[in-house]
Amino acid sequence: MQTSKECFYCNSRNVFFEELKFLQNRTPFLAKVINCIKLRSVYALSIYLSLGLKKELKSWKNLNFSGILLMPSTKTKWYSKNQRRPFESCDFALKRTQNILPFPLINPIEKISDQKQAGKSLADRFIHARLAFKIKKEYKEKLKGNYLLIDDVFTTGASANELARILIQNGADSVRILTLIRTEGIEFEIEKDITNV
Repeated sequence: MQTSKECFYCNSRNVFFEELKFLQNRTPFLAKVINCIKLRSVYALSIYLSLGLKKELKSWKNLNFSGILLMPSTKTKWYSKNQRRPFESCDFALKRTQNILPFPLINPIEKISDQKQAGKSLADRFIHARLAFKIKKEYKEKLKGNYLLIDDVFTTGASANELARILIQNGADSVRILTLIRTEGIEFEIEKDITNV
């Protein structure tokens, strides 16, 4: 992992991703913003969360990514049983990222658990993440090169780290993570996490 100084997270576990970039540190306001995007479909707020994206991606412009992928999410119903959300929280960030780093969007990993990470203890998040995702058959042991994973919120890093592990196990050389919001430090209290979607 490349950092100017190692954080507690990186020193406390096996980290499978090469580098993490984030656009904002989590605040109660930003937790409410992400909930408005997900629960009320307020697209303009997803644009707000992507401010600073171009600056953060500058150092990755010389990397040749084999693919960009979004964190697979729980298939949340939107308003009724038969409708999905009109957009995902990272859709705008993905479009902007692909304008800056023109690499293909791929979908090699699927979420096989209907459970959300929110509300779980620190240990339960890592246990759940290990069982929540799997590589799709057509990608098994066929990946090559560098990959960029985009996610909306990095709380414990359990899901991002698990996806990086799966990608590397199936041939990826490296995985970098871009997240819109990061919870700072490991000493936060997950019980107070109001980012509940």
